[in-house]
Amino acid sequence: MNRKKPLSIMLIMVTLLLLLTGCHTQKSIIGDPPVSMKTVTQNSNEGLATFEFLLPKGGLLALNII
Repeated sequence: MNRKKPLSIMLIMVTLLLLLTGCHTQKSIIGDPPVSMKTVTQNSNEGLATFEFLLPKGGLLALNII
């Protein structure tokens, strides 16, 4: 029983270390979209929040937020 506790703690620490190293990697910058975009703003049904979307110009548009 005494050998299992330090081994379990070590396993948890290694797992956390591996998971957290991905959070500190340098993120790549996403460039401009290949098509022209327009900003669409829509309020929620209750008017409590406003949503803003970037959508391609000239595309078919059907937004239904329930």
